[in-house]
Amino acid sequence: MADVAAAVAARVEAVVAELPGVDRRPVADGVELVLGDRLFAVLAPGAVEVLLDAAVAGAAVRTPDAQSSERGPGWVRFRPTSADPFALDRAEAWLRSAHRRASGA
Repeated sequence: MADVAAAVAARVEAVVAELPGVDRRPVADGVELVLGDRLFAVLAPGAVEVLLDAAVAGAAVRTPDAQSSERGPGWVRFRPTSADPFALDRAEAWLRSAHRRASGA
């Protein structure tokens, strides 16, 4: 499972490095990603939580290793059990989608 967490973290960090205007705020359970004053993702060991549009969130929670987050409506927690290309692609796509949503695009 440590290899999965490392692979997901590496992919997420590569994406975050490409996203404009992202600030990091350390919190007890990981790192919050904010754009301006909008929180759009939280990185935790082995997991990523993202704030998605309702339709995207609804579809996301029906995929493997994803569930609604306790953070509230639109928040999805993704904790993959495999670092296969599909899981890594979902993590990247959802992170980019959450960033676009936060930017108002």
